Amino acid sequence: MSAPCSAAFRSLAEKLGGISCDPDPAASLRSPADLVNWTLPVIEILMIGGAVLALAHALRIRRSTGNPAYLALWFAPIVYALVIEPPLYFPEQFGIDDRIDLIFVHNVFTVQFMFDRLPLYILAVYVAVPYLACALVDRIGVFDRRGRLVGSICVGFVHQCFYEIFDHIGPQLRWWAWNPDAATNEPALGSVPLSSTVIFGLVGPAILAFCWRALIAEPAGRRTLGSTGLVGRVVAAGVLTPVLLPVAGAPLGYLTTVRNPNHALMAAVFGVMLAAAAAVALPALAQGRLRPPPAPPAPP
Repeated sequence: MSAPCSAAFRSLAEKLGGISCDPDPAASLRSPADLVNWTLPVIEILMIGGAVLALAHALRIRRSTGNPAYLALWFAPIVYALVIEPPLYFPEQFGIDDRIDLIFVHNVFTVQFMFDRLPLYILAVYVAVPYLACALVDRIGVFDRRGRLVGSICVGFVHQCFYEIFDHIGPQLRWWAWNPDAATNEPALGSVPLSSTVIFGLVGPAILAFCWRALIAEPAGRRTLGSTGLVGRVVAAGVLTPVLLPVAGAPLGYLTTVRNPNHALMAAVFGVMLAAAAAVALPALAQGRLRPPPAPPAPP
């Protein structure tokens, strides 16, 4: 079965070193030595290792306290990734090509899925970075002290600080390539479209954190979350995040899809959103104090 290969995909694939349009539709493996440069296996090890460490942390908390919230936080971003990524790879097949162009193409890494469009390490990025941001904000007590909304904004801000490093380095090292003809990729800050900085770096993780707190962490903290409903809530948190993302980014969505978009206005809106998040997050984070992990449940 041949993968859908648009002219835009073929052009970006050529820039990345040549990606086949006839890969395995399910999964493929490559030797790290065969990748386009040495940095690709390094980022794979870093992100997959981070996701594994996050899972170990979540399991340790689950065993020691009985609280499944962190374990749910590990799985919910995978659901989020599996919902939001495929339409970005195949906009024509999902019937959204009249609104969204092909935005980017990932290079091929050691482990690939979905016609070689989805590297395993990208799933690990969706887990490792939001997990770290959420755990840091939770451990310094922002959610307890300032509530779900402010805490979620702090998660988005912290995530964006980490993610921005990755987002700037990646295109320069050919981990992926942005489509210069995609309307959503302008304006840009250096090598990174501001839409990626705000939507994927800030807003998406904030929505994920909000859903996680509302559906999982707070009920688990009150001991009102049963194990039978946990899986459904994990799926709901992961699915609701991309569903709510266009709602939260509605002004940006309008500005990027109108004919002859005003890039200066778009940059101003992006800047205001980043500044507003910083104005909320920095004071809340500065007041944080490291608190102990959740206490184990009282014996019956």
